[in-house]
Amino acid sequence: MTHDYIGEYDAIITASDQSAIDFYRKFGFTEDSIILSKYKDIGDCWTNTTKMCYLPPYNVVNDDPIRCLTMMDDQFQKWQKTMFSSYQNQAALFNRLKNEMIGLYAKINTQEQIIISLNRERFLLAKENASLKLKLSQSKTYAEENNEDIEQLETHQMIKDMEKISISNEKLLIAQMSLLMDDDCNTQMAIEYCTHKLKNPENYQIKAKKITVDSATTALYQSSLGSLHNGSQKNETLLFYYGHHDHLDIIANAGFTNEDFLYGSFGKGLYFHSMIKNLQAQKVEKILLCKVALGRIELISKSKIKSTITLKRNTEYDSIKIFDMEMKDDNNDDDDDEIVIFDSHLALPLFIVTFE
Repeated sequence: MTHDYIGEYDAIITASDQSAIDFYRKFGFTEDSIILSKYKDIGDCWTNTTKMCYLPPYNVVNDDPIRCLTMMDDQFQKWQKTMFSSYQNQAALFNRLKNEMIGLYAKINTQEQIIISLNRERFLLAKENASLKLKLSQSKTYAEENNEDIEQLETHQMIKDMEKISISNEKLLIAQMSLLMDDDCNTQMAIEYCTHKLKNPENYQIKAKKITVDSATTALYQSSLGSLHNGSQKNETLLFYYGHHDHLDIIANAGFTNEDFLYGSFGKGLYFHSMIKNLQAQKVEKILLCKVALGRIELISKSKIKSTITLKRNTEYDSIKIFDMEMKDDNNDDDDDEIVIFDSHLALPLFIVTFE
């Protein structure tokens, strides 16, 4: 197998019968399928034989050590570039698939938030429409005299009000989705969101401090999403946490635990609010802005809730939204819903918000 007899070669391919396999192995032949895949088109397919190949060492070429070392180095360089290129392709494919999944989850969550917002706006518009019809029937005599002018003024005013509500809701939705989806969400966006959710914001100076959530807390949050009844529909939203005023800094550093549970209308759980209200009455100067995964939501009217604590809850739902239909105004900016979750790992603190 030296070049003195057969000249220079890249490999020797043979079809060995079963009894000669060990013989060829003694001389360095191999039946490795990966190596032989390069030479699968060489030779005929013989019955009851095994294709084997022999790859010569580098020193068989003219017995020149310098040339052998050069060839070895070239082969290593070629192998390194090939492996690096394969790794680049794998990393690029993984990154693109990850971004595709993130985009799909974000799109689903955005659509869910828009549906909830539109349903709520539809309910408020229906209520406003009924109120306008009642006022119109009560002032029918006066309306007959100035019917055309009044209708124009009311229509013009209604269009203005609806435009303001639409613009305000659009800004609020943009701020909410930015805070939910962007890991590098800025403090100014959080302040604007809190300002929109605060009653009489002109009376307060709002400051926000971003919370750095450690990887362990984030991992617990991500793993808990798999236990939601809605599956991939996480229903992530932004809510405010008032409880345990003296422990807010601890929660910001370590995340929520079962020790932060409070007793409320549905027993022990984490109780959040969708609006910031009654700061002076509750002597609240600091709250947490949190990202909360609600999963499947059970809607409960406050009029149906007993005055005593209800320990039983429907386990088919992940969270409970308590709303007061009697206290709802025509303008949904003042509507404060109370939300309860029963898994402390389904909430992540994002900002500490202070009011002066």
